[in-house]
Amino acid sequence: MQKSTKIIIGLLGVVLIGFFVFYFGGGSAFQGRLSKDLGGKSSRETAKEETKKTEEERRKAAAEQTGSNLVALTKLSVSAATDLPTSYDVTAGNGQEVMKVDFIASGSKNPHIMAIAFTIDGTAILSNATANGSAKLLNNSGEVKASEDYVSAASDGSASSGTEIAFNNSGSLSGIPVGSTVLISHSSDGVSYARKIVSITNAGLVTFVPQIAGFDDGYGDTLSYVPLQPGFGKLYFGAASTLNANLENGANVIQVSSTNGFALGDYIAIRGANSVGLIIECTSEVNAVPSSNFLVVSPVVCTNGESIDYDNGGMLAVVFSGSIEEEIVGTESMLVRGDLTGANSASAGSRTVQFSIDAANDVSWYADMPEVGSNLQDYNSILQSINNSNFPVSGNVLEFKS
Repeated sequence: MQKSTKIIIGLLGVVLIGFFVFYFGGGSAFQGRLSKDLGGKSSRETAKEETKKTEEERRKAAAEQTGSNLVALTKLSVSAATDLPTSYDVTAGNGQEVMKVDFIASGSKNPHIMAIAFTIDGTAILSNATANGSAKLLNNSGEVKASEDYVSAASDGSASSGTEIAFNNSGSLSGIPVGSTVLISHSSDGVSYARKIVSITNAGLVTFVPQIAGFDDGYGDTLSYVPLQPGFGKLYFGAASTLNANLENGANVIQVSSTNGFALGDYIAIRGANSVGLIIECTSEVNAVPSSNFLVVSPVVCTNGESIDYDNGGMLAVVFSGSIEEEIVGTESMLVRGDLTGANSASAGSRTVQFSIDAANDVSWYADMPEVGSNLQDYNSILQSINNSNFPVSGNVLEFKS
């Protein structure tokens, strides 16, 4: 074989070896072009499509974690604090620390507490003549987030039922939440009965439960709201309820799912959507609470004179008053402090007081309060309940001896 022929064959061999090394050993650009020429997609195009697909999935996932879904992913639970007050820490006087709970937040947003209702069990009958008589709710920093004040009023003696007591006007009852425990006392013998208020009319007629046998509402009988009094009602810090019917601008009656926690004189706000899905707010003041589902109010004033569609798009509008507005980040404690004067007044033996949160709807909170003027579609239901699996969440039994 001639030398030139050998050289040509050798060069062809080198070229072929180089081709195979380049193609199978990393010549992606060439491989891609060849693949494309054969009707497929280049590796670069495939990679771009995969990147685009991944980016679309990321955006979709991010979109699913916004708006109402963030609310759904936000949780709030409550437990009794490890350093609960005990009988050794508490005396029958003012300024006593009586209950401490820990709120635990998780999820994508920080919950904001609007209202808390504590059940108070026990046998103590507190003094109905104390000048202090208040209850306060404090946060981790010792800041007072809500308070309930002592109220007392003398009857005009006009009621005729064992479950009613009447007053010259309802103004003397301002600040007493419906659903709370009050002390009703006979002027003749001074005996006090712990009862739950179920309604207050604008004429000053109060209905309570259970009935007091033989009670005839004598002139000068008293009704006293001592917030830490054990009994059939609850201690309400703030009030929040969903709206149960459409609300017109200028209305004098508001229909709600529950009137518990609302008091005469309360300034209230109603947040919800109008008929086209824009968030508006209405405001008013409570004049009477005649039943468990109706508030009689001053003429409602709404944004631009519009009306609230109470169940627009499945988002129930919310009515609230005295909102606690405590933002929970991680785990935060809240403390109840108040007046227990008279708790040791038993003639013999001992008296008790115990605080608890009994049910999920005893704590009202929101993860995302809709802004006025924003779109309904950006939000879920405003009012949320606690996410506990076990109730009650109870404090220690506090015992007082005479």
